[in-house]
Amino acid sequence: MTVEGTLQNNGQVSFYTRSYCYQGACSLVGPTLELIPGDTFSLTVTNNLGANPSNEDTTMNSMHSPNNTNLHTHGLHIDPNIDTIFALMHPGETHTYVYEVPADHAPGTHWYHDHAHGSSTLKVMGGLVGAVIIRPSGAENIPASISSGEEHLLVISQLIVAQAKDADGYVSQGCGNGITCDPDTQPPDCTAWQVALQSGGSTFSPFRVYSYRELSAATGSEMDAIVSVTDSSVEDPMFFINGQYQPTISISQDSTVTLRIVAAYGGDRMRFELRGGECTMSLIAVDGVYRTDVQSKAKVYLMAGSRADVQVRCSRSGTTDLAAEGMTIGYIEVSGTASSYASTTSAELAAIVRPGYLDDLSSATADVDYSVHMSQGSRPIAECGGADLFWFGAGSDCSSVSPWGSEEPSSSSSECPFGFFEGQRGADASAYTNANKLALRSAQMKMPQITSQ
Repeated sequence: MTVEGTLQNNGQVSFYTRSYCYQGACSLVGPTLELIPGDTFSLTVTNNLGANPSNEDTTMNSMHSPNNTNLHTHGLHIDPNIDTIFALMHPGETHTYVYEVPADHAPGTHWYHDHAHGSSTLKVMGGLVGAVIIRPSGAENIPASISSGEEHLLVISQLIVAQAKDADGYVSQGCGNGITCDPDTQPPDCTAWQVALQSGGSTFSPFRVYSYRELSAATGSEMDAIVSVTDSSVEDPMFFINGQYQPTISISQDSTVTLRIVAAYGGDRMRFELRGGECTMSLIAVDGVYRTDVQSKAKVYLMAGSRADVQVRCSRSGTTDLAAEGMTIGYIEVSGTASSYASTTSAELAAIVRPGYLDDLSSATADVDYSVHMSQGSRPIAECGGADLFWFGAGSDCSSVSPWGSEEPSSSSSECPFGFFEGQRGADASAYTNANKLALRSAQMKMPQITSQ
């Protein structure tokens, strides 16, 4: 598999990005990896991207190196020294991952993505993602309604075209400095918190969701980041299913179909639901782990990177919308006569044979109490332009120690020693408050050289 600079066009939107390519095919979603417990799987990845910017700043917790890459999985119980986010492929380099899947690995739905620090959000939004499915070996007692039933894989990715704003109309996090936010000419440096303080308010939105163009500029990418939308009615952010905009899944009436859903993006949560039609939805697995009972759901909530397996059954022909955060992202077209696919029962889920690492320890007696606390901010709250801090504490008791708790965090605390590291803007905030930065990089952007396959 290679990583290439490509021009992607799914009929509704076109943009230059970095893509996983296999056997000459490059798409908005990488190939699906299907494995069986006990497998040894070798995956060789070659980075065919161009050079990184020559004058880039690679400071920790800053955005940089848009053309470095690697591959990281979610959900596989494999050697972390192999599946490591620190194995980097610089432009022109090749790396081979050898995954040894344990013989007792639970079957389930997982995923992989680029996790090269400094630019992973840009590349995940651009499509460097893919699914991993662990198929049953036969020893797990997976019911036939799952192992032999009809299923569809939905790798749901997200592309943000415009600068995201909060409910008050402001871009969260960063420093305002009296600058009007404009993603075409200025960096992401407006903050709802700063505006609220100026008006006597106290609201603070600590998280920042960047558009594709902002991420491209912040990493110093020289790839053209302009996203061309061919249909003005397309909503932003855009959700794609397997790289497609609003695809249609055809199923039979009164037949149970399993949807393997992957929230393959790095933004906010996703509220997944069915709208219209006469369809029911049942949750049977979360994050690659089968439940012990079937849960009927009107909506399923997934955080970024999580997975859910649901079974859908429609009693009437017609069209049902697949919706994420209230937006239609695809359709189910129901027609024909019922097949023999039945719904999975709670008894069948409870009878699945599970590995030891999935033992229920909720009622076990703990030998040692250990707690962890992590927060974002600073104490006192940073002035605009100051460096944000992350606070991480771990010890026997962190219940009273936090940046806003009764006890000041300290590295010398006996119960919960804290460590501190600089957050989003790093030590030098000027890189994110310089109104000329994005304008300069926009002028320098150019088309990538696309390698022929």
